[in-house]
Amino acid sequence: MHSGIPITRDELLKWGTIGAARALGVESIIGGITPGKLADIFLLRTDTLTSSGWDRSNVASAIVLHAPATDVDAV
Repeated sequence: MHSGIPITRDELLKWGTIGAARALGVESIIGGITPGKLADIFLLRTDTLTSSGWDRSNVASAIVLHAPATDVDAV
């Protein structure tokens, strides 16, 4: 049985940031934290029950797998 195309969590996070900007044709101005680009940064709470099991060695994995919208502290 085919279970789909395997992708990593790092790839998934990249698709939602620079990949999305590239798809929209605006990667020169958004999509990453680079000098000269517009950037939105979000801060996640790490003192919640949902963050208690995060693998701190792989932040992309933790965000993709565990961070609900309620853990967003600031944008």
